[in-house]
Parts: sequence; structure tokens; C-alpha cells
Amino acid sequence: MLWDQALLAVPVILASAAFLRSTFGFGDALLAMPLLLFFVPAESASVIVAAIGCLQGLIMLLQERRAIDLGMSSRLILGAVLGVPLGIFGLVHLPGQWIKYIISSVLLIYALQVLLNLKLPRLESTRWGILAGACAGCLGAAFNTSGPPVVLYGAMAQWKPEQFRVTLQSFFFPLSLMIVAGHLVSGLWTTDNITLIALAVPGLLAGIGLGTLCRGHIPAESFKRALCLVLIVLAVLLAW
Repeated sequence: MLWDQALLAVPVILASAAFLRSTFGFGDALLAMPLLLFFVPAESASVIVAAIGCLQGLIMLLQERRAIDLGMSSRLILGAVLGVPLGIFGLVHLPGQWIKYIISSVLLIYALQVLLNLKLPRLESTRWGILAGACAGCLGAAFNTSGPPVVLYGAMAQWKPEQFRVTLQSFFFPLSLMIVAGHLVSGLWTTDNITLIALAVPGLLAGIGLGTLCRGHIPAESFKRALCLVLIVLAVLLAW
């Protein structure tokens, strides 16, 4: 670990990711994971993003508590229960370079789908939510890239914009709890990781506050496309 660089870079990266999630409801891990991998090992990046995501998820869940509809997220949570153990196994046993390749592939697939505006089939059955939750749980536990499967499922189920943010928060918080518990049981919480998490908390709170103020004032589609271009660049650099 490049410790001196990590001490500076990790709080800034996680503050930026917190702003993104607070503004649009998702995207924090998509931005944070590839950036963190330039400074810390994959296991550390996954532990740090999961812990900070869990804390932010709790704060946002409290903000949105009156609008939560557990019926929308219950199937996603059920699927995640099945997917998280598999993701933890992959994080512990896969070589670090493989993890970088997998994250790069997930980023590229998601970004290209958004930029190309591919027409997706409509999902009528809510049972697909279990599969989406399982994929999100697996990818989230291993690589903290749980967003794309759920976002794609929401688009195919034709969720309204407000449903997106509220449902994602009611799913991501319990998912984060499962992932953090899995990391603890697997012995992935180290002194270095705990130090970096503690240093990131002030930036997290600042990012949430700024994102709350900016929510609704930034064109979501324009920002999403700009984010996807950044993700493509990060994915190529990470794989290379």
C-alpha cells in the first residue's frame, strides 16, 4: 500500500463518491472502487467502500424513511442473501489482477449501455428482482459494484425517478450490512483499513451535505453520461 498517498487520496475519493450518491442515489462505489485500486489493494478497497457505504446508507435511509416501500426492495434483499457469500469467497480467493479485470468489465458494460441508450426489454414479473439482488450481492461483496444490476433491473421494470432513489437506499443499506458482516467474519478488517475509514468520515459527511443541497439542481441525464465517460477511462486504465 502506498500509505502516504492513500492517506490523502482515500478521503477525497470517498467524499466525491458520497456527493454522487447523495445527489443521484447511486454511483458512489462505481466511482470509488476503480480510483481506490490505484492506491490500496482490492481487499482494502472493498472493505473501505463497504463500510463508508453502510454509514451513508444509514444516513440517507433516515432522510428518506417516510417514503420507503419495502415491497419494492424485499426481493432484491432476498437475492442479496444468496449472492453475498459467493462474492466474499471470490474476494478472498481471486488474484488481485483478476479482480481489476472483472471490475473493469462491469464498468464498461454499464457505461456503454447508458451511453448507447440501448433499448431494454420490459420486465413484468417482480421475480426478476431476486436475480438482480443476487447479482448485486455477489458483485457488491467482492468488488463493491452492486449498483449496475439493480439500476438495470429498475430501468427494465420502468421505475419512476423517485422510486429509483428511495428503493436503492432501502436495498443498499441492508446489503452493506451483509457485506460488512462478511468482511468482518473473513478477517478483512485490518488496522490500516480502520484508519482509512476513520479519516474518510468527515469527507463523507461533507459530501452528503453538499449532495443534499444540489439534489434536483443538476440534470441527471447529462451528469450520468459524463460519469459514464469517466468510468470508461477508469476501466481502461485499471485493466491496463
